[in-house]
Amino acid sequence: MTVVRGPDLQVAATLLDAALADAMAVIVKAGFAQAQRHRAKAIAAALDPMIEELAAYFEGMAARVLPSIAKARQLSWDVDDVDWPDEERRLRQVIGRWYAELSQDAYAGASTELAVDVPWDSDKPGVQAVLDTLGRQVKSITDQSRARLQAQLTVAIDRGYSIDQLVRGVEADSFGGLRALVQGWASTPTGLAGSRAALIAVTETATAYNGSTLAAYRDSGVVEQVQVFDGAGCGWRTHDDEDKADGSLRSLDEATEHPIAHPRCRRAFGPVTGGGEPPEEPPTSGVPINEGSRAFVEKRTKAAWDRIHEVWSEDYPTLDELHDAVSAKMRELTAKAKVRVRVDEDALGSILEDGRFKTQFETGTSEGALNPELRDQIENFYFGYEDTPGEDRPIYGYVAGQGDEWTTQQYGEVIVQLDDDIRDRTSVSFFDSLDAYRGTGTIFEQGQELMPSPLNDPSWQSAMPWEPDQLYGSILQFEDLRELPAYAEAQIHGGVAVDDIEQVIFTGAEPSAEIKAALKEAGISWSWDPVFVEPRRR
Repeated sequence: MTVVRGPDLQVAATLLDAALADAMAVIVKAGFAQAQRHRAKAIAAALDPMIEELAAYFEGMAARVLPSIAKARQLSWDVDDVDWPDEERRLRQVIGRWYAELSQDAYAGASTELAVDVPWDSDKPGVQAVLDTLGRQVKSITDQSRARLQAQLTVAIDRGYSIDQLVRGVEADSFGGLRALVQGWASTPTGLAGSRAALIAVTETATAYNGSTLAAYRDSGVVEQVQVFDGAGCGWRTHDDEDKADGSLRSLDEATEHPIAHPRCRRAFGPVTGGGEPPEEPPTSGVPINEGSRAFVEKRTKAAWDRIHEVWSEDYPTLDELHDAVSAKMRELTAKAKVRVRVDEDALGSILEDGRFKTQFETGTSEGALNPELRDQIENFYFGYEDTPGEDRPIYGYVAGQGDEWTTQQYGEVIVQLDDDIRDRTSVSFFDSLDAYRGTGTIFEQGQELMPSPLNDPSWQSAMPWEPDQLYGSILQFEDLRELPAYAEAQIHGGVAVDDIEQVIFTGAEPSAEIKAALKEAGISWSWDPVFVEPRRR
């Protein structure tokens, strides 16, 4: 037996540490995509109920505050007549439970990502720091409410309004009044999406999750710094900070100080362990986006987005903030969505027999538009496919929620639902890419087009820049994928094999005995549900 002594022991230990560090770096990279999906799902699950609870809080605030103002004589009412400590307490109850829930979700996501058990405990210093942030955020929100009420009161005094005019507003002077102001915090004419309640929910869910993720990284003992994933133009401390955040490496202390840069910030973090290598990019490496075309589309659509921004400028002072809000809405809509492909029963039989889906370049057929020449141009423009064999080109499907998209029935009565792992190599466009390509569709005006983006990190560029009064309005107004004017198209890269199928849903006739047998042999579950397709929601 050989005994290692002295310096040899130190060398062996050093080599072992290096090997463990390298192994940890590999584990972290493998877990990053899963962790980001976990983050998206956790935030998406919290957003809708949190927005509704915040809306109820502001409606309650209106009921508590407005009657006391209406009873005041002249303009003797003062904003300090509001019981602000009680408002803080009520607001903290609403936001606080979501902070705790998202904090636990973040610890679970970090544990998965790092392959290290990092238990959550409310007494941990990092968790306490996140909850302390909650207190500061609640006070800030309440201070903003007070300031906005004071601003309305100041205008009313300067204009000599009565108490009734202060409360009800003066339409002729474009003075909304306190009732419209406070009730507008709960909801807007376009619904909850553009309300102050929604702004707070989006901001606080990101703050809670990011702060807790960083606390979990610190508690793990294996994370040395983080890589930042953010909007391309977003600054580190504020949106306009010249110190840009995306792709940068930051210490845990730096990141903890700035978990987000501004309301609706899309910031996320990836761990850098002792292996020294951060995740090279978000979990979208299986999606080949043509960056040159992305810049081209951004330039061509600038005027259309500027017109949209004119309508939304009160909620989003800068165009970048509007873009960030649209991207956030797209992530919200797609976080829990499934990737599906519509086919007819004969095509399904061929797929099961061939072991994979085939493109129109291989089959010479299509349930949609059969135009290989135009499709070749589009795939080159969007994804950089050039002189690419048919079997290596994308398979086209759509992104759907619990029901199904009413606009996809033309492509076949059989729904093939794919495994969630397919998301990592799927891009999405919130309109048919063939029609949107350089405005080739008949309903488009100059500069109305889009650019697909990764499904796991969708960009505002994938939304058609509809003007609010044109056809269907802004994507910010939608709460569900089924509200879209057309389906969200999925472009699946790297091929789709039979092994990628999660289940098959027949929405027309009952499947034949042959198809049932083929599905059973392939180990694929199926159902027959003629009413599976739900009606359009808008």
